[in-house]
Parts: sequence; structure tokens; C-alpha cells
Amino acid sequence: MELNLSNKIQGGVWLGTIKDQCGLKETLEACQLAGVKIKIFGEIESESYFTNEVGPLLSRDACFHGRIDSKSIKRHLKNSRFAIVGPGLKREWLLDLLSNGLPILGMVNPHLQELINSSNGKLWSKLDPLEMSKTIASTKELCRVKIQQNAIKKWNTAVMARKYEKVYNFLKEIHDRKAKEKAYWYLYTSSKQRTLV
Repeated sequence: MELNLSNKIQGGVWLGTIKDQCGLKETLEACQLAGVKIKIFGEIESESYFTNEVGPLLSRDACFHGRIDSKSIKRHLKNSRFAIVGPGLKREWLLDLLSNGLPILGMVNPHLQELINSSNGKLWSKLDPLEMSKTIASTKELCRVKIQQNAIKKWNTAVMARKYEKVYNFLKEIHDRKAKEKAYWYLYTSSKQRTLV
């Protein structure tokens, strides 16, 4: 996808499942503090949270667009400066965001820690709107072209196929059933698998 690198683009997107403790309320407060627009995409799991916590913060600068739909969201991604991810967002979406050159912001969790580092985003340990607003403002320092290039280089299909082939060959060499089960479990649960692949 061709990147829109205009300095006029300051807003972002929030994607995830809308429910209690999803961080959307704090995100909206942080965007207000940072003076940026935000477009919200997601499934509403908790109507009361959306109505009572999120609803009062919606405005022209903070719009709810409904469910995540790949066709309708593409143009919004192109005209965004950053993406904030909430709970329930699939890995494919994270990779798609990175391949669109978008810095990713969100709460610390294993899925995000595997993909996000200081060159392509920032993870928060707590939902503090003031700190979040500073991070949102700092995304303009990240190079979207490099984020896109690194994502394509690291996560394209050919690279992933080679990584999985390497893991397969590693497991194929283990003949003892218990040792193989241990290796599978290790690869499944440990972040150290990244060094293997």
C-alpha cells in the first residue's frame, strides 16, 4: 500500500473489542489531551461500557465507525498517523497495520511484545491518559517508511515459510516422543522460540 506521508495527517485509529477495561475510554481522553482525531473500529461486547464510558467522549474528533471490516478500513488506515490496538485484535491485523507503516500503540501483552519495539510503536504498562497522550504525540518521530519496509521484510509469506520450515526440521530431528512433546510445548509457550526461528 502506498503511504500517505503528509504532515497534515495527525489522527489515528483504535481497533479492538469494546468492553470493560479495554482502554478505549482512556484512549479517547489521551487523544483529547494530545489534540488528535481518532476513528474507532470494533465489536461492542459491553453495551453499558460503550454507553456510559465511551459515548460521552464521542465527538467530531472521536468517531465510532462500527465493526472492523477490511474493505472499509483500508482508506482510514491510509489517512492515519498511528494505530492503537485494544483487546481481541487478531495477529493478521497487527501485521497489516505494520505493513501499512502505522506505529502501533497498546497495552503490554505477549502478542504485542512479540511484534512491537521502539522502532515501530510503544506499549503501555498502565492506562494513564496523560502518559498515553505523550506517546501518541511522539509517534510523529517514527519513520513510517521504515516501519513498512521492516514489516514486509520480516513478516512476508516467504520469510514466514522459511521460519516454519526451520522449526519443522528442528522437530523432525527429535525422535523421542517425550522429548518431542517437550519441544512442542517449549516452542508454543516460550518467547525464546524467536531465537530458534
